Amino acid sequence: MDSISSTIPPPNKTPLQELDSSTAINLLRYIIALNALFTNGFLLYLFARYRALRGTQCNLFIAANAAVEFIIGIGLALRATFELIAMSMSIHSFTHTLCVWIGSPLTGGFAANQVTILGLALDRLTAVAWPFTYGKKNKNLIAAIFSFAFFIFFAAIGVSLWGIDPGTSSQCSMGVNAGPLFATTWSIYAQLTALFVFGTYITMLCLFYRQSKVLSLSMNKITQQQQLQQQKPGDIGVIARNKANQNKEFQKTQKQIKLTILVALILLVYSICWALPTAIWFFFNVGIFKR
Repeated sequence: MDSISSTIPPPNKTPLQELDSSTAINLLRYIIALNALFTNGFLLYLFARYRALRGTQCNLFIAANAAVEFIIGIGLALRATFELIAMSMSIHSFTHTLCVWIGSPLTGGFAANQVTILGLALDRLTAVAWPFTYGKKNKNLIAAIFSFAFFIFFAAIGVSLWGIDPGTSSQCSMGVNAGPLFATTWSIYAQLTALFVFGTYITMLCLFYRQSKVLSLSMNKITQQQQLQQQKPGDIGVIARNKANQNKEFQKTQKQIKLTILVALILLVYSICWALPTAIWFFFNVGIFKR
């Protein structure tokens, strides 16, 4: 066969390579894939079923992120299935091109995921920086994030196939089999997006802290004004309407605060679990510490 060869005897693999193709790791891939497919599939169903959920900018970015992570779930299931089939048929040699195509949903998915995460970060930044005009959708931002995510998905796959070696490998993973430009290009791209996300995250937190203090002072003034109005004779209906409008605005603000805190936690987990390991790998494999 051109794509897979089973006549070559099993090569001597490193412990890490053995672990990567082990049954336990592939079962773990299945568990993560099922979780990604079920949770993100359910989210996409809700967005498709209920039009009201598509009415806010933040929800559109959440939907885009769910779609990308659904593709990642497909990629994980595909990789685990391929590994288990190869193991059951005692296949130990794979062409580089085949392995890159097997990993393409993961490659494109992870690349696009950085863009959708950046979109969420920018959305929360605009909500905190301009709270009174945030309700209007920023069509330019939405179009830019969606278009760039779509482009980067296919661009990452294209870079992984560019100049690929026609030979074979005993390990069917993207890092081992991708073309010569992939490692450096991916590392630079991952670092730039991570820096943008982290910078947006820190800026958002600073503005959020400042706006929270301003909101607290405003609410104290409103409370004092309401107390003074209650002490003075006046139009009870006007006072009641003003109070109702103020309570409505306060509830809206509270919702945005809760959403901002939730997205801030997501971005914090992203920074710890993705940006930091990627930075360490970059410095030791591409950066100044490479030997």
